[in-house]
Amino acid sequence: MRTILSIDIGTHNIHMVEGSGQKDRVTVTKFRTFAVPAESRKGEMITDVPLFAEALKEQIRAGGFQSKEVVITINAIQAVVRDIDLPDSKPKELEGMVAAEMRSTFHVPEDDIIQFKELYALKTAGGEKLKRYRAVSFNRDIVRSYHEVLSHAKLKPVAMDINLNAIDKLMDGMVNINDRLIGEEAIMLIDFGHASTSVFIAAKDNEMFYRHLTYGSGEIDQIISDEFLSKPEEVKNEKEQGESFFSGTEQADRYYTALKPYFYRFNDEIRKVIGFYNSRTGVAAISTAYVFGEGSSMNGLCEYWESGLGIPVSQIKTISKLDRQSTPDEIAPYLNAIGALIRY
Repeated sequence: MRTILSIDIGTHNIHMVEGSGQKDRVTVTKFRTFAVPAESRKGEMITDVPLFAEALKEQIRAGGFQSKEVVITINAIQAVVRDIDLPDSKPKELEGMVAAEMRSTFHVPEDDIIQFKELYALKTAGGEKLKRYRAVSFNRDIVRSYHEVLSHAKLKPVAMDINLNAIDKLMDGMVNINDRLIGEEAIMLIDFGHASTSVFIAAKDNEMFYRHLTYGSGEIDQIISDEFLSKPEEVKNEKEQGESFFSGTEQADRYYTALKPYFYRFNDEIRKVIGFYNSRTGVAAISTAYVFGEGSSMNGLCEYWESGLGIPVSQIKTISKLDRQSTPDEIAPYLNAIGALIRY
């Protein structure tokens, strides 16, 4: 298997892994995280290509990464992701059919870049044979800005992926998370990022259910910073290394009181996602939730959500598909980059 450098570009941090991937096994040899260069982005658009590319080159050199072939993974907050049922067709015809469906039904702009992959075959009630495809529409200027970064950094683009697809590949098949086999039941995966959160619900023989929420861990840092006149970096360290903000001590209660409105709104949105998923016919009940991403290291968070959501909640510590030849303190921040290594 060829070695690829996988770069997951978030709003606040960039997570890189180097390795190779197949459907049932991902081997990772190097991990590294660094902050998105200040003033280099506006939303998901790279606005200062040389600044971003030079920072990337320096981190690649410092981390000892060797591969020049790169997969970029983005959150694709602005992307349109839809599942489409179409008759089986020749590749060129299918490409046109998917594009037409995305533009006529979902009103994506004419100049957007549209990619798609086959999910599975199905039959309609009338017996017609169809195939279900997942289509993604990207803003062309955003895609171009990332290609310019890679060109400036003298790297070769292999693919651009989105977090939904990366996690879907990582969860495909018989998977153990934290040494527990994910069987017939549905599981919820919460990617708690800095500026936003993605909620995935995975169940055997069903396509990944996905919702994006505008709540991120950086908001916690800012709320506490504003309330208690602390630096956001100090708050981040305290919430991860200090006592739990949910522990009930006098100091923790002061923090939690400031955070209550945030968490009440956030928890309500997660419950809405669960309720919408449960309203669908024939779905498996959600048995447990796993948290990953930059915000998942908050001390006491899993216990707090477990109490509020009424299901077991834990941070992802191990996943059976992953063969780690080097070991970071946590794999939770790197799962999107790891999943994107799987190319098939």
